[in-house]
Amino acid sequence: MLNYQQLKALRPEDKMYAVTVFSGVQLRVFPSGTKTWHINKSINGKRIVKDLGQFPDVGITEVKEYVENLKNPVGSSDNFRELYNDWLNLKKKQIKNWVDIDKRFTKYILPVFGNRSFHSINPPELINLLKKDLEIAGKYETIKRICIWFKQLEVYGVNSGRITSLRFQGINQIFPAPKVTHLKSIHPSELTSVFFQIIFNSTKANQTWLTIQVAFYTLLRPSEYCNLKWEWVDFANKTITIPAEYMKMHTEHTIPITTQLLNLLVQINKINLYILASPDKYRSPITITAIPRFFKRHGITRLQPHGIRSIGRTWMAENDIDDDIAELCLAHKIGSKVTRAYKRTTLLEERRIAMQKWSDFVESCILEAKQNIAQLSD
Repeated sequence: MLNYQQLKALRPEDKMYAVTVFSGVQLRVFPSGTKTWHINKSINGKRIVKDLGQFPDVGITEVKEYVENLKNPVGSSDNFRELYNDWLNLKKKQIKNWVDIDKRFTKYILPVFGNRSFHSINPPELINLLKKDLEIAGKYETIKRICIWFKQLEVYGVNSGRITSLRFQGINQIFPAPKVTHLKSIHPSELTSVFFQIIFNSTKANQTWLTIQVAFYTLLRPSEYCNLKWEWVDFANKTITIPAEYMKMHTEHTIPITTQLLNLLVQINKINLYILASPDKYRSPITITAIPRFFKRHGITRLQPHGIRSIGRTWMAENDIDDDIAELCLAHKIGSKVTRAYKRTTLLEERRIAMQKWSDFVESCILEAKQNIAQLSD
C-alpha cells in the first residue's frame, strides 16, 4: 500500500490516471493536479461506487475508516434522532461544551426533524427552519454554530455508513457571518468605581464576591476558575496546577498564588472538593452564571466576567509587563507550533512577579472602594 509521502509525490500527466492504494480504493490524479479518492468495491453484497473527497484534505486513515465503517456500520438506521444521539455520545467524550450543542438541537432541530430519516431532510428545509426561528431574531452566532454541528453530524453519518452522501456542507454560506462583538470590559482606571458598586451590593452575596476576587487574582476564564479543585493547590510551592482537560487551550496551566489569593484560600471553608463550592448543590462547584446574574441584578452593565481578563491584560501592557509573560498569565498560547515545541518554558517565576504586581493593584482598588463606602456611612 502506498504511504502519504508517495501519494503526495504523484505528479499530474496529460490525462487522468489512477493508482490503487488498497483493495477497491484508488487515488485519481487529474491534469489540473487535483487528487481524488474513488471507491469501487463490493461491500456486504452491495456495490459501492463513489468519490470520497480530495487528497490530502481526506487522508489514508480517514478513507480506511470509511471503508471499515461500511463493512461494520455502527447502526443501520438513519433516523435523525438515533443518529444524533450516537453522535452526541461521541461528542461527550471529546468536548466539554456538548451541553451547549444538545441545548440548541433540542430547542431548534429535534422538534422538527427528530422523527424523520436523515436522507428525507434536504438543505432548503434546514435553511428555512434557521431563517424562521433564528435569522429573523438576528441570532447569527447560533446559526453559525448549528451549521457547523449539523455538518459534523452529517460527516459522522457518512463515516458510520448510515447515510451515503454529504449534502449540507455549504449551508452556512446562505447566511451572513455573525458580527464579532467583544465582551464588555472597562479600563483599569475605572476599576475602583466598579468595585464600589460590587462591594456596596454584595452584603448578601459573599460567595459571589469571593468568586469575583478569585477571577481577578487568577485571570482565568469563568469555566476554569469555577471548577478549581483543592487537590490542585500546592501551598508549599504557592501554585495551583490545572490539568489540560480543564483548560480551553487543552494545555496544563500553573497559576502562581499571590499574597492576596493565598489570603482568600486560607479563609475558605472546604465544603467539598471545589474551591468555589456551590452554596445550593452538594459536591458541585459554583455555577458560571453566578457572576453574570449578580451583575445584572445590581445594574452593573459596564463589565462582563470574561472582561476581567481584558482589564488585567490592559494593565500589564500599560505597566511594562513583557508580552510573552502577560499572554502566559492569561493561559494563551504564544508563538507558532514549532516555536512552542522548542520553547517549553512557562516562565512561572516571571509570571509570579507580574501577577503579584497585578494583584497589588487590584487590592488597592478594592481598599479604595471600601474607603469610599465607609465615608458614605459616616
